[in-house]
Amino acid sequence: MATIEHLSHGYNGRPLFRDVSLEIGKGERIAIIGPNGCGKSTLLRLLMGREAPQEGAIGLGEHSIVPNYFEQNQAEALDPKLTVLETLERCAGDAKVSDLKALLGRMLFSGTAMDKKARRGAASVGEEGADGGLRRGGRSLARRVFGRVRASMSLLRTTP
Repeated sequence: MATIEHLSHGYNGRPLFRDVSLEIGKGERIAIIGPNGCGKSTLLRLLMGREAPQEGAIGLGEHSIVPNYFEQNQAEALDPKLTVLETLERCAGDAKVSDLKALLGRMLFSGTAMDKKARRGAASVGEEGADGGLRRGGRSLARRVFGRVRASMSLLRTTP
């Protein structure tokens, strides 16, 4: 299912991994645990192909594996210029807008929240409303809502 061979990676001359090899077979479950800064999130980004390893190789299985990664910092994962609905439209490709709105409704986004932009630092602009958006005319999402947007995106990724 996933293979890591002789992986070495780090940042600014500080190594996180040296000559790591790992194989995860079908049906196996793993936990990636360790202290802050040891490279857990980096390893997942490497597995997802969001970063290239400095040395070694990473491979995912051949049978319709759809990798997905729920970022540690959700605000950095979203384009701040797009609304929630626009974000899903880009992610979903050929999905119908009505289906995307239905999905967002199941994720507790009201009609007005779907039209809010995902700007960073929005939580300090106004009070959070019942729909997860901001009161007082705010046009961006509260920080705690980013995870619901990303979870919605994850549900849409069904094909490689």
